[in-house]
Amino acid sequence: MFDGLDTFAHVYVDGRLALSSDNMFVPARLAFGAGRHRILIHFECPLLRARELQTAFGHEHRHVVSNGEASRLFARKGQYAFGWDWGPKLLSIGPWRPIRLETYSTRIEEL
Repeated sequence: MFDGLDTFAHVYVDGRLALSSDNMFVPARLAFGAGRHRILIHFECPLLRARELQTAFGHEHRHVVSNGEASRLFARKGQYAFGWDWGPKLLSIGPWRPIRLETYSTRIEEL
């Protein structure tokens, strides 16, 4: 269970892409069988990815920002990381909440 991956992340299990995340606020869950597994998490630069998204979709909207970079509006990330009047631009990446391994024999996923 990935409680928080900041922000543009790709999770590989045993060399295969198992999860892509583009929102630091939404937890993600992976299920895989018992045994040993190798997990690799690759994070993309949030500024570059946000600028790519702005280029791809920015023509559809008028964006007005009074602080920081306008491309931040295209990233589901803490907006303060792109710079604010009270803080510098510090674009963090990585797990920002716990990563947990859950084991169970039976699990109700949805009611």
